[in-house]
Amino acid sequence: MRRSTILLIVFMCVPSAAATEQIPDYIILDEQMCELETHWSFPSPLEVYFRQTGAKNPFDDQETISTGNYRGHVATWELSDGALYLKSITVDKYENQSYKLSDGSVMMIPTPKPTPFPLAQIFPKADAKKGVMAKWFTGIVLAKIGGHRTELEGDSYSYEYRSFAYLEFKNGKFVKQTILDRDEHWRDVREYYDRIDTDTPVTKGPHFEYMQAISKLPNDDCQKQLHDQKVKTENKVNPNPLQDITAEESQSESK
Repeated sequence: MRRSTILLIVFMCVPSAAATEQIPDYIILDEQMCELETHWSFPSPLEVYFRQTGAKNPFDDQETISTGNYRGHVATWELSDGALYLKSITVDKYENQSYKLSDGSVMMIPTPKPTPFPLAQIFPKADAKKGVMAKWFTGIVLAKIGGHRTELEGDSYSYEYRSFAYLEFKNGKFVKQTILDRDEHWRDVREYYDRIDTDTPVTKGPHFEYMQAISKLPNDDCQKQLHDQKVKTENKVNPNPLQDITAEESQSESK
């Protein structure tokens, strides 16, 4: 697959400089609040719940959805007692705020205010303290640890992170984690896309496992299109890219 094709799909599916940056979900790891990879192409575990079960999504409401948060909510998760728990949800409620203009007049502008959303409205048996175990979720999430904002030229900026944690769950239960520092993570990502660009099969690596996991989730058609293009390349040599990984894991367990 040539670079022009990959870039076209990536720009279509992944937020770019021209797209509005999305407010992420959050996950608590060892009492540290971390951002969770959540944007146009990567569904959060709560989005997966609605798509898997067909349950009514209370956030399909234009009053809570904004260009900076297409999900209409922000969820906070926690890795606790060997499982993934949904701890809380907030939505934006708009309230009129007064702003004084230079000419002395006052303008009322609708301003979003994060407001708690009751878990029991979605999960009637939710534990008020512990939250809800994400038993429906099987896959990998990507947590970004130690983020800080770096100001660039003009009004632009970027976020940098100290490390990245790939966390795998099966029916909500924690399976394993792979933690990479910033250089290791981006080296893994570059290698992933470089291999695709040169028609070389990608069969291992944290980012590969992550992309494979999210491609199996009931997520956006755009993400599926991106994945299908990659699978065509991977399957030229290996019809089952996960076979090598599964075989290696089985050998390790037998030892």
